[in-house]
Amino acid sequence: GSPRIYTVTMSPVRFGGQVDRLVLTAFDITEQRAAEAKVRAKDELLRKLTEQVPGVLYQYQRWPDGRNCFPYASKGIQDIFGVTPEDVLASGEKIFQRVHTDDLDAVKASIRRSEETMELWRCECRVHIPKQGLCWVEGHAVPQRMPDGSILWHGFIRDFTDRKKADERIRATLREKESLLREIHHRVKNNLQVISSLLSLQSSHHSDSAANEVLIESQNRIRAMALVHETLYRSDDFAKVNLWKYLNELCGYLFQAYGVDTNRIQFVQDLHPAALSLDKTITCGLIVTEIISNSLKYAFPHPLTGSIRIVVHAELDGRMELLLSDDGIGMPSDTSLEQSQSLGLKLVSILVDQLGGELKIRRENGTTFDLTFVP
Repeated sequence: GSPRIYTVTMSPVRFGGQVDRLVLTAFDITEQRAAEAKVRAKDELLRKLTEQVPGVLYQYQRWPDGRNCFPYASKGIQDIFGVTPEDVLASGEKIFQRVHTDDLDAVKASIRRSEETMELWRCECRVHIPKQGLCWVEGHAVPQRMPDGSILWHGFIRDFTDRKKADERIRATLREKESLLREIHHRVKNNLQVISSLLSLQSSHHSDSAANEVLIESQNRIRAMALVHETLYRSDDFAKVNLWKYLNELCGYLFQAYGVDTNRIQFVQDLHPAALSLDKTITCGLIVTEIISNSLKYAFPHPLTGSIRIVVHAELDGRMELLLSDDGIGMPSDTSLEQSQSLGLKLVSILVDQLGGELKIRRENGTTFDLTFVP
């Protein structure tokens, strides 16, 4: 009770030179036509979908003898390369002719790598489009080995010139800001060094040893801050300071500032790699300056020998531990940070609070300051 579709052929049968009868053959092609309609519908759906995708969806086939073609390419290939799908159906050479000469070898090498490893093909290159000029394109494709020995890639290529230009503008802006930040750190460091030099000149005109000591301590504090900016000026990362490098240079400066004989008082360090923000580095630097200066001045009365040790390591709970110790005569048992009359120790107490840390003092075999804080 349903309509059917037939293809009919009619052949005459001759007897004695005349047509005696006709033989008709009918083939039912209803299912075949229905299948063809479904294929056409899918092809139409694929065409509509690929026309909406930015760039070009394609199949690229390459044989061992070097022959290559694009068995399928969406219409977007005309926007990307200025050719039609029909232009590359038999040979893909017109596509490679569009690639910038400086990038062509790299593109071909990336195809060979994907062919050898059967890994995802990825590439960025410049192409010359007659109407638009030089553009940047990027492509991704999955390789498939075919029975005839060829490799068939299924992928897409899109124009990302606008994004590339935006990235270049961002990089240029970042380079400009980095240059500006570097100059700022350089100028701050220079200004602090000028202040330090003025204090040094001032101390050279004083015969009062107590006044000179105050000036030297102030000079060391300023130097501790200037050294942070100097470290950042030489660094590639302006957000973090290399704590190991900074503390090593700071302690070296303090030993030199106090004219320490390193044969009599040794400096021992165990600094694990760590990075801190600018503010926390300055705070740590001032704490180290006060404690190391205190040890250099009072822990080793001549001719006593010994060592000053600094240790930095990370704890399991995410906190950082900074140990400053000496094996000198030790701090008096009745001395505390809060009740000390020393400006340096009072400053240490204030800085520890500012750091949000905890400081413990141990008096066995000299004096140890154990500072823990969240980096």
